[in-house]
Amino acid sequence: MSLLDVWVLFLVLGTVAVFAAGVWVLSRLAGRHVSDDPGAKAKVLVAIAFSLLLGVAGAWVLVDYQGEGEVGTHNSFTAALNKTIGEGDYLEATKVIPSKQKTLDTIILPNLARYNATIDAYVRDHPEAASAIANKSTAGLPPEVAENVTKRAESLGALTLAKKEMDAARITVRKLSPNHALWLKVEPLVREGRDNEAEELVMKALDPTQVTQVLPMNDATVANDQAPCARDAATGACTMPLTPKAIEHAYYDAHELRNVPVSEGAPAAFEHQREFNHQMDAQLKLFAYPAITGLVMAPFAFAGGSILRRAYVPSDTVGFKPYPGKSAGFFLLFMGLFSPLMILGLGMPPTLDLFALFAIPFAAWVLYDLHKRSVEGQINL
Repeated sequence: MSLLDVWVLFLVLGTVAVFAAGVWVLSRLAGRHVSDDPGAKAKVLVAIAFSLLLGVAGAWVLVDYQGEGEVGTHNSFTAALNKTIGEGDYLEATKVIPSKQKTLDTIILPNLARYNATIDAYVRDHPEAASAIANKSTAGLPPEVAENVTKRAESLGALTLAKKEMDAARITVRKLSPNHALWLKVEPLVREGRDNEAEELVMKALDPTQVTQVLPMNDATVANDQAPCARDAATGACTMPLTPKAIEHAYYDAHELRNVPVSEGAPAAFEHQREFNHQMDAQLKLFAYPAITGLVMAPFAFAGGSILRRAYVPSDTVGFKPYPGKSAGFFLLFMGLFSPLMILGLGMPPTLDLFALFAIPFAAWVLYDLHKRSVEGQINL
């Protein structure tokens, strides 16, 4: 059991103890002063009800905040891990290939065919222009033919660029195929919050002696998601899909998975996730959750102070002084409210976190003082 666990146990037992003591003290106080305050017992019941209500509400706010914080940081962690492993680059590359192919099939190649048809027809009738057209010269050509020569040159440039982009995308797909296969296994675990299992898979994939336990060497299907292929230079059509052996080579001969971004970034992402959750958990348990005691005990201070004030009789000869129940109640309420308000972003200074640490001892002192004044009288010489 860690020191933080001991602290949480103290908070739970301490809050339960002061709550039970508060019920006992206020019940005896109401019975003792029922003649002075006929509504004393009703005040005690109302105080108990509000105590439970405020305690449950405060705990719910803190637990909900911690839960949302963990969900938010886990989403950030998932996005960071996705980027580190390279899944985003892989998916983007797989989109580029069909997108550029569609551009080739529907725009560039049909345009080229149309321009070539116009130019070829003109060259057949004017063979002397063939040399100039081959050199992309439009001097002396009819406007329509000149325009086609210019547009054909532009289309050929677009064709070259599209093929280069497709080739680069195929290289990325091949390079990141092992990363993609790893992500397909890691993502379901991460989405389900099974981060330890996901981290174990990543660490094995980064270890050359264990990578085949995560990505079996003979399983080519994991890399076959939009696998790259050899394409005809003129039409861009897929003529030779990658063979299982080629896919296997992309996986295990190049060992692209063990590159610097993954080997350094993935372990760091898991470690950052653990550290953030630990820090948030520790800060909330140390400084925020003690505030619940203040919420629980504030109604007892208000009720006890109200009953004692009704029983107070001023004196000209003895320094009687009424019990400051409102002050004690508001201070306990302040202890209880500032942490949730600060968490909700309503402007409480972080240094006030320390006040919540004293909620249990202050609540115990308030109960002791209530009981003592009730028994001995509200005399302050």
